[in-house]
Amino acid sequence: LQLAPVAAFSDLPTLLPPGTTIVVTDTKGRHVKGKLSGLSGESLSLAMDGRIQKFTRPEVWEVRKVIPDTIVNGGLIGLVAGFVLPAVICTSRSDASETYFCVAGAFALGGLPGLGIGLGIDAMRSRKVMLFRSSSGTPHAFTVTPVVTPGRIELRASVRLGKTGGRESRRRR
Repeated sequence: LQLAPVAAFSDLPTLLPPGTTIVVTDTKGRHVKGKLSGLSGESLSLAMDGRIQKFTRPEVWEVRKVIPDTIVNGGLIGLVAGFVLPAVICTSRSDASETYFCVAGAFALGGLPGLGIGLGIDAMRSRKVMLFRSSSGTPHAFTVTPVVTPGRIELRASVRLGKTGGRESRRRR
């Protein structure tokens, strides 16, 4: 699935139906992931953890769609990897009367767990496809945001590395 980025923010509704998981990078360099709950030519809203966060068009620097990996290929790779080597080893060391049980054992003890591991790994993987990037500059390279809660004061610093990457660190006082 190839998605071409759009040139204008107002073109995003053609690519993003409600409920699509996206990552928005704002002009301060923060990355916010959520499900699209609203989108117009002037703003978008993300649902995340039971709350809605709204971004206006000037606040959005980049929008990426999260596309989950298909789990079929990982499952098949795991099945083959877990089954083939044990089956080859045990059939080469057993006589003809043991071959069926050897292959069945390799499948049950190697192939099925490999299938499960492959499915699990692929279920956790996803890729992000860029759909929109603002033509007006880049996000700030470094931002510091104070967070005040009862009994604690934090400073959250965000450092943008490269064109779109970022790291966030916390310091407590």
